Amino acid sequence: MSDAQNPASVVSGSTVPEYDPRSEQLGRVYSQALVSLAEDDAEADALLDDFRAVIHEILDEHPDLEKLLSSHLVETEEKVAMLERIFAGKISDKLLRFFKVVAERERLDCIRSIYRQVRTMIDEMRGRLRVHVTTAVPLEENLENKLVEMLRQRRNLDPYLIHHVEPSIIGGIIVRIGDTVFDDSVSTHLHQLHQQMIDRSVHEIQSRRDRFSHPEGD
Repeated sequence: MSDAQNPASVVSGSTVPEYDPRSEQLGRVYSQALVSLAEDDAEADALLDDFRAVIHEILDEHPDLEKLLSSHLVETEEKVAMLERIFAGKISDKLLRFFKVVAERERLDCIRSIYRQVRTMIDEMRGRLRVHVTTAVPLEENLENKLVEMLRQRRNLDPYLIHHVEPSIIGGIIVRIGDTVFDDSVSTHLHQLHQQMIDRSVHEIQSRRDRFSHPEGD
């Protein structure tokens, strides 16, 4: 079973995707158009698989290509021709036609936002909730479970945690679900989880100090 099919799974990641409200808003509009092209769940999943391959197997590996497709200095006709040369026969005809429409509207610079929004829409259709969690240190299993349960109760969806470790936030915890702003009650729960992390760190420091102060054999 893949991670996307395992709702409560926790996946480690190195960086959190950059968030641009305008780009994500446009991505949401285009993602709705793409998902509406799918005739059934199987085709929606197939479109997402092809889109994922374009992002991770092509654009991630060839950043200069992404710059060309996103550039407003490249003529629209040339972008459409590039899409045809590169992707014809390699991805579904529907997805290729969709990319051409996006190119004609000069929105290929939003392609990653569109992908994220398509993925989010299909997750929601399957009852999944994709959650980016950033902490200074790896979360312990009991804290992961508490966070999953809290989100499940409040969103009525099965959380799919993507965990990022970023030491620069110094003991904090950041939770992002798309462009969702947490309400006060959720923030309180996150603060409580944050406090548990701090308490754990203090306990570990105190334990080390005690071991140094009372070495074995003295």
